[in-house]
This record gives sequence, structure tokens and C-alpha cells, in this order.
Amino acid sequence: MILLYNIITTINPYLLLTISVIFAWIFNVTSNTFAKISNPNEQEVYFGLIIKQVFGALILLLLFGFQLPSLFTLFLSLLFGTCIALSVFASQSALCCGPMTVSIMITSSGPMIINAVFGAIFWQEKLSIIKIIGIIGMVIMMYLIMGVNSDGKKSSSKFFIFAFTATLFSTSLGFIQKTEQRSEYKSEIGMFLILSFLTSALILFIIMLIRKSNTQKVRFNNIFNKKTLPLLLLSGLGYSAIHTLNLYLSGRLQSVVFFPVANGGPMILTVVAAIVLFHERPTKKQIIGVIIGIVSILFLGEIWA
Repeated sequence: MILLYNIITTINPYLLLTISVIFAWIFNVTSNTFAKISNPNEQEVYFGLIIKQVFGALILLLLFGFQLPSLFTLFLSLLFGTCIALSVFASQSALCCGPMTVSIMITSSGPMIINAVFGAIFWQEKLSIIKIIGIIGMVIMMYLIMGVNSDGKKSSSKFFIFAFTATLFSTSLGFIQKTEQRSEYKSEIGMFLILSFLTSALILFIIMLIRKSNTQKVRFNNIFNKKTLPLLLLSGLGYSAIHTLNLYLSGRLQSVVFFPVANGGPMILTVVAAIVLFHERPTKKQIIGVIIGIVSILFLGEIWA
């Protein structure tokens, strides 16, 4: 466990952030492709994530091995896993009663901004005017790339309660990551995530049982077939890689740099990959969004400093 952690610490954090963004893109692509092929109901969405988390925990167990965690890591991992599960539940509930793009915009940009501010307040990280402009630019980039619209759905008070609850739990994830990686137990990264994934999977399973209905059941042949299972496992690999790298990077990079790039980077890469790999024609707004996003990342990194 310590050996792999030590190897990670020798790699440039900005290179690791780039790799994390690539894995996040892989996770998004495989998850979206899985959704298009299987057209999952709510029960299958939860079950699919449970599979990803359990598979991700097994991968981390193979990579890091087993070690008895400290009480500090045990407590934070249980809290982290709980926040993951409740964030997923709140996000899914928001999607069911309101516009998808508005929900994603709130739950993506909210934690990014709040964690950047928290970094300045709680961790005494430098928040310059240039970096503030970079954060604003990333929010604008998200708006342009996603093309926020109502999707024909009204944004009810119930929708905003769920969306902002998801934002609250997602923001908590960043704070917990930072707390773990600024502690003396930061090398316990493997056990922290293994316990977090299993905790989240258990809570999501309980949610599945509570919300189970006669009309929505898990269609196992819809998930475990030769088309969907490889996608599910590949996204599980991406899921474990993202969390491992992001957990480590949360303690190495300033919040104002890490969270905006980790959240916005995959969106930029998705549009670029669509143009280069799949020869799709992006809209003018998406092109402008990519340009603003790239410039914003340069502002956040203050590369000329």
C-alpha cells in the first residue's frame, strides 16, 4: 500500500490531473454509452453504480492490498461513502423531477465554486483575481458546452431542493478529501477509498430496496450481457482511477485549481474528442465554450507566473 502511494507521490501533480481528466472522460463516455444501450430505469441506475463501486473496490484492493485503517481514516471513509450515496440519490431524484441540464449545471458548478472558496477560508490558500476570473470562465464554459435548457420540464421547488442537496453532499466530498490528504494518515488512500466505495454501495442497495416497486425492477439480462458488461466494468475502472487520483491531488493542489479543472476538464475533452475522433460538428456555443475553458485553465494555473 505504502509502495504504490510513494510511486504516485513522485509523479508531477499536473500530469496526474491530466490523467484524472482523461479517466473522467472515459468514465463519462462508457457510462453514457451504457445508458444509451440499456436505457436503464431508476433501479438499474443504482444497481449499475453499485457494480462499479464494488468492482472499483476490488481493483483498489489488488493495487493497494489490505491494511487495518486508523480510526481517523475509518471515520472519514464511512462519511465519504455516505456522502457519495446521498449525492447520487439527490442527483437522481432531481433528474426525475426537473430539467437534466439545469440539474447537472447546479451540481457541477456549485461544488467547484464553494470548494474554491473553502480552500481560501479554511486552508489559507491564495485566491487571486486571476484565479477568480478563471473560475467564472469555467462556469461560463459549462453553460455554453451543456446548452442549459428546460428540456420541457418545469423547475419546481422540489427539484431545487434535490439539486441543492446534491450540491451540498458533493461539496462535502471535496472537504473530506482535503481533510484526509492534509492529515498524517494520507498514505492510507487505498483503504480510505475501498471502505468508501463499499459504504456507498451498501447505502445505495438499501435505497434500492426502499424505492423498489412492481413497475421498476432490475432486468439482469439488460445489464449483464456482452454489450453492456464490458462498459460497466470499464467505467468501474475509470471510477476507481478518478477517485484515487483526485483524492491524492486534493492535498497537493490548491482547491481553486484542482476542483475547476477536475470538474470542467472532462467537458472540454468530450467536445474535443467528438470533433477529432468521431468527426462530429460542434455548435458555435460549444466551440466558444472550449476556448473559454482552455483559457480559464491557463488563468487558474497562472502559468505565466
